[in-house]
Amino acid sequence: MKDVAKNQYKPITVSNIKAVLEARIPDVYSKMLIADNAEIKRTNFVFVHLKYRKVERKLQKLKFPLYPNLVEAFAQLTAADKTPEDKQRFVSEDIFEQLKNQYLAEPISVIDTDVAAPFDFPLDIENYELKKNQPKYYFTKYTASQTCDLCHGHKYVNCPDDNCKTRHVWECDTCGGNGILECDTCGGKRKVACNACNGTTRTRCRVCNGDGKLFDKLASKKAVSKYIKHVTCFECGGKGSVPCKACKDGTENCTDCKGIGKTICPDCQAKGKITCFRCYGEGDKRGKISCPQCQTEGTTGTILYVNTIVSDCEKEGFFADDSQMFVSEKILAAHIPKERTFETVMKRLNAELVEKHTDLSAKYAAYIEKYLNVFKGTYPMLAREDLYFRVIPCTEISFKHILTGTEHELLIVDFFENPEIIFRSEPELLKIDKKTAGQSVHTFFGKVFKTKSYKTKRDKFLEIALLIYLAKADNMVNQAEKLKLAQLISGFDAFTYKEKQALFNLMSAQTLPELTKNDVRFSTKTSADQVLHKLEKLAAADNDFCESERIFIDKVAKLMNPN
Repeated sequence: MKDVAKNQYKPITVSNIKAVLEARIPDVYSKMLIADNAEIKRTNFVFVHLKYRKVERKLQKLKFPLYPNLVEAFAQLTAADKTPEDKQRFVSEDIFEQLKNQYLAEPISVIDTDVAAPFDFPLDIENYELKKNQPKYYFTKYTASQTCDLCHGHKYVNCPDDNCKTRHVWECDTCGGNGILECDTCGGKRKVACNACNGTTRTRCRVCNGDGKLFDKLASKKAVSKYIKHVTCFECGGKGSVPCKACKDGTENCTDCKGIGKTICPDCQAKGKITCFRCYGEGDKRGKISCPQCQTEGTTGTILYVNTIVSDCEKEGFFADDSQMFVSEKILAAHIPKERTFETVMKRLNAELVEKHTDLSAKYAAYIEKYLNVFKGTYPMLAREDLYFRVIPCTEISFKHILTGTEHELLIVDFFENPEIIFRSEPELLKIDKKTAGQSVHTFFGKVFKTKSYKTKRDKFLEIALLIYLAKADNMVNQAEKLKLAQLISGFDAFTYKEKQALFNLMSAQTLPELTKNDVRFSTKTSADQVLHKLEKLAAADNDFCESERIFIDKVAKLMNPN
């Protein structure tokens, strides 16, 4: 793990990057132009997986009723000499189990105490390993029985109910001890306004709906006049209202008190007195409750002790040496093996501390320790560290696409071990937009009518195709040829989507199609001669005019001039 990590920190040069690209994506690399002095961005991401044993020590106090079945066990704890520094190991922890399971007693953590160095005692070791179950130690000076400080040994305390005030039974304040209250709804008058007529003794006439008139259909039909005829309502005699049928004087019996004028007091339920449900009502206990602290034992016990908790935990995460670039954890995680070999880099057995850290492992373990807030010298304390880490060097560089002339960036993740190449943008992503569509239409009509612009563009297309053929004549496109090819290629944006794609495919092809006369049919002899000259320039770009390149140029020349 250490040697692998050191290897991952090796320098990365432009030549290294080119070698990786040529080996991993040769077809794509042949279309990329990377300057020898290109800026390299680099960030080393580190995956750290730490399995650790953590020791926590807590000073706790347990205060509980001294029940009869606990007296004997507790007496054994208090029999030891009471000195401020004296810590005693529990011979048996049954008293804790009994208090927890039978009486649901829970300890409280103590921070402010005058106990000197409460955690200063050894951990239990077995077979050169820290035992998971550590004993509890208690302080004899602070472990004692005492008279309950809440009830002062009387076993009962005053009723805490503010209304009771230790009286247990008292006269109802709401009804004054009568048990009966005057009805709030009718004010004791027994009657309220009639709900139907609201106390007016009359209700709206339902026949005429309160108008007092009815529409006379027959009279209106016979009338010469255009106006509608009405007649007086026969039900209300034109008044619009009729006597209330629900009452005689505009009142009715109160429903809340049923016409009595009185209601039962809701607090005492007509008893006139209230009895407290919380406290006792007889003898010396009247107006008192059982002491909640001592549970009527009158005596409590207190144990001040140290609880040691040993737990095995683990944590993993990614860290970055710097912030030059962003790479998602999902991408990085794909380069981390599922099966991992851990190394024990630290083990603490009381005063004995064994560390096998390297500079790298110490650095990475410190990342996690700081994050987890665990320490090697104080509690919560590290007792063991098993570490796995892996360095993932990531580098980013810019390149120029030979055909399109556009600048792009690519990222290489896990450069030395398992390089993953990620393009930040796609240099050959072609879109059919209005401009491209217009070029297609223009090309179609240019082809039909043999326009000058069409011939020029056709010549340029054939020229670029032949340059690509020559560059790949010796089955490799070196840096010098790429530079010259990029200089010679121009006018790429003028091509249609189909034409651009054809040139991309030609540049990516493992085996190039056999040349035909159509591939060298230029519009003029001058254009053809210029292309031959450019081919010779490209062949000489690397100062190595090889035989395969000479054969290709001769072949092109022969196809141009078969006679």
